[in-house]
Amino acid sequence: MLAGRCDLGVADPGTASRESQLHHEPLPPHPIHLFARPDHPLAGRAGLRLADLLAFPVVGSRVRGATATRLPAEGPAGRVDPDTSDFLPSITVDSLDLARRIAASTAAILPAVRGMVAADLRDGRLVQLDFHEPWMQTSYGIFWRSDRTPPPAVRAFVDELRAVESELSAESVKPDSGVSAPIPRAKKLARPSAGA
Repeated sequence: MLAGRCDLGVADPGTASRESQLHHEPLPPHPIHLFARPDHPLAGRAGLRLADLLAFPVVGSRVRGATATRLPAEGPAGRVDPDTSDFLPSITVDSLDLARRIAASTAAILPAVRGMVAADLRDGRLVQLDFHEPWMQTSYGIFWRSDRTPPPAVRAFVDELRAVESELSAESVKPDSGVSAPIPRAKKLARPSAGA
């Protein structure tokens, strides 16, 4: 954007929000939950701790900012990049579709917003693990050059993005109670006995 090659960006604020040449409009945060295949060793276990989860690979894109500081410098879940201080999951991918497929077929854990994996939850490819902390939420914003009036197409995109954000917020919170809508959690799978 600063070089003028694009009119708009949607990203984790990071250092971009400190650029005086960029207008920054935060988007609403959404809770991030952890998902895995239904027969994952942690599926169905209540009261999971962060240490339990970090013993497994994590699949997803790099994690920036305050969330990255809460994760270990190195381990089965991933590592911290010494140059950027970003947390790099052990299986770092930039494709949500690929991350979902990897989590559904391996021992990897996928951090995601519920809406991103709704079809996988509905169809039984993924289950939500019993762990969540208040710091586990999205932090994104819309950016454009502050010295330029956004073109009509950019304004239309921003309006559409706000509408989608409103839908996501409505899906994750019940309007009558303000409580997160229940998502089916993993059921404890019966393991075959040694003689079976």
